[in-house]
Amino acid sequence: MDRGCWIVVAVLVALTSGCRIGPTMLVTSRSEYNRALAGSNEEQLLLNIVRLRYLESPLFLDVGTVSAQFTLEQAADLSSRYSSDQMTDASLLGFGSRLAYEERPTITYSPLQGDEYAKRLMSPLMLDALMLLFYSGWRVDHILRLTVQQINNVENAVRAAGPTPSTMPEYKDFADLVDALERLQRAGLLELGYESRQEEVLDILPAEQVTLADVIAADAEQYRLRLIPGTNAYALVKRSKVPVVRIASAKSIAGESGGVFARILGVTPGLEQYDLKEAFSARGEGDARYNELAMGMRSLMGILFYLSQGVEVPQSHVERGLVTVTRDEEGNVFDWTAVTGDLLRIHSAPRRPDNAATAVRYRDHWFYIAEDDLESRETMVLLLQLFAFQAGGGQVHAPVLTLPLGN
Repeated sequence: MDRGCWIVVAVLVALTSGCRIGPTMLVTSRSEYNRALAGSNEEQLLLNIVRLRYLESPLFLDVGTVSAQFTLEQAADLSSRYSSDQMTDASLLGFGSRLAYEERPTITYSPLQGDEYAKRLMSPLMLDALMLLFYSGWRVDHILRLTVQQINNVENAVRAAGPTPSTMPEYKDFADLVDALERLQRAGLLELGYESRQEEVLDILPAEQVTLADVIAADAEQYRLRLIPGTNAYALVKRSKVPVVRIASAKSIAGESGGVFARILGVTPGLEQYDLKEAFSARGEGDARYNELAMGMRSLMGILFYLSQGVEVPQSHVERGLVTVTRDEEGNVFDWTAVTGDLLRIHSAPRRPDNAATAVRYRDHWFYIAEDDLESRETMVLLLQLFAFQAGGGQVHAPVLTLPLGN
């Protein structure tokens, strides 16, 4: 086989051996779209927090679908001419090829509004969210500072869950409270979970009046029919899962931090278990057995407002009156980082900084989170998890949890 034939064979093999563009594009394009979508979500969240500091309405655009079509066209032309003339013994080979690649992405956006807006942003979080975050490994002080605005009569800067107030909020007792709880968690002496309980709501149901359908219907509604021993009658029992917090009292650190916990909340000290409920409840004066924590939960919008108070605003914007200035009792400018602390630090600069993990341009400045600020980046991840939780309706079927009290 002469040289011309070898070239023909090589070209045909290259074109018919199966180009692996498809699998390669799946790997590269999926990763790139993933990174772009994740970065866009963080930037949108940051932008809306900054907007709230300036008393401007937030807007959330959900990415509905992302689809991409890839087109690859390849073609080759091959021609040859061979002459056996002894005077002009020669072979001529002509080759032409064409390779074309095209990507056609289609992205759909839908603004968050109407019922979905109210459900995801305006509705208070549920205790289920708090429980899931705790069992996902988040620090209890981080969770409570963000999601809870009041426990019993102890306020966590309640007015900060809206437009910036002109006077400083109440927050110091709550800060001491969550600090004590965080010490307990670090020592393995704090647990949150659900306790299974049963309560008789109706007794002496004659057995002849109870059918199999009644038993099935009661079970579906979290009730149980219990046969009363020595009788031919049933009692109707309500089954429930009660959220509780447990504190081990055997260790010295529990005695110190648990004492702070009980003193601030005004509950009975020394108990190993306290019930949690999603409401504010007035307790009776002199009730020595009080063991209930009434928790007022924030909405996602309240959380975003709360975090917006700590945005670093350029001095020129303050002088122009673009933001509300909060003052303490002596009339001095109040530093909101005393409340928000290290939860979320949003800096500002006239130019995009090189060390920004997430940055957005707004009102002629760049607002950003530094890439080495791990606490702030942690809060952004937590916020995105809460958004995802609310998107699912904020409902979970939580199991009854075993609550170990540490070593």
